[in-house]
Amino acid sequence: MLVPLIAFGQTTITVDGINYQLNDNGTATVTGAEQNTITKIDIPSSVKNGDKTYEVTTIGTKAFTGYSALQTVKLPESVTAIEYQAFTRCSNVTDINIPAKIESIGDMAFYRCQKLNNLSLPASIKSIGEEAFSWCTNFTEGTVPPTINVIPAGLYASCTNLKKITLHDNITTIGNRAFYSCGKLTSIDIPSKVTLIGESAFYSCNGLTQVILPAVLDTIQLEGFDS
Repeated sequence: MLVPLIAFGQTTITVDGINYQLNDNGTATVTGAEQNTITKIDIPSSVKNGDKTYEVTTIGTKAFTGYSALQTVKLPESVTAIEYQAFTRCSNVTDINIPAKIESIGDMAFYRCQKLNNLSLPASIKSIGEEAFSWCTNFTEGTVPPTINVIPAGLYASCTNLKKITLHDNITTIGNRAFYSCGKLTSIDIPSKVTLIGESAFYSCNGLTQVILPAVLDTIQLEGFDS
């Protein structure tokens, strides 16, 4: 079922219970759902409005924030951006696929998705926002794609079951609170090009027993490793 609406110069439509904003460049942005009690979302790669087809490329800002009944999400390979707080506080979601061509993940995109399983992050990612995976307490492993040189603030903060983090050699900076309160981390090998470890980057990582620091490291800010 398709329901077209016009709002502030933008056309929005609803297809199979999912809301889309249609953009002038022929793309569509997912803006939410008719009902915030849905348990499963399966986004198509394109939607139609009349005789025109729009490629779905973006999961919009706060699209599914607070959808606490949501359990599984399937995103199409056409999606290249997941915006600010797109899935924040989806507290019961367990499975979300990250498309292979994704380029950006916004601030707090998956904040407090506490049942979410580990995510596989492709090398296509060019930017990840602050606290993107903060409080994803079901994560046991974390990665930073090789295209990211600065680990954002709070990226995996309070991921209390995180046991392993894979960092690539091109990282130069570890942001404030990046791994704050990741209490099950036992060892960390800081990549050879890192010159700055931010405030509280590994604060309250009480399980850390081995830390390997590079020779080029210049600054460890306040409480970088304090527990």
